[in-house]
Amino acid sequence: MRTEDCPVCGTELKEQHATLDEGTISEHYAVCPKGCYSYEYAYGYTTVQVTIRGHNLMFGWSYSDDKQTTRAETKAIDTALEAARLAQAEDSIIQDADQAQRSQESR
Repeated sequence: MRTEDCPVCGTELKEQHATLDEGTISEHYAVCPKGCYSYEYAYGYTTVQVTIRGHNLMFGWSYSDDKQTTRAETKAIDTALEAARLAQAEDSIIQDADQAQRSQESR
């Protein structure tokens, strides 16, 4: 089985699956061990959570929702994922600059 990577940080997601006797997936959970992303599908409802600098954004839809609703949610998720990636990149740059400054000060 192919594993998925976190769409925010690229870390391998921890996944769990539960299936019915017929082989139909009734539950699927994928969680980033770093806490920046999770995906849950259970019994016809999908939930996606994206965390940006400690703020959790939650999106969700049901199999019975119309395509317009689902499309709006997935566009919002794409926007949140891009914002989370940019925030992590910015935080990394700031952290590197802080470390370099502390290194210069200790000399």
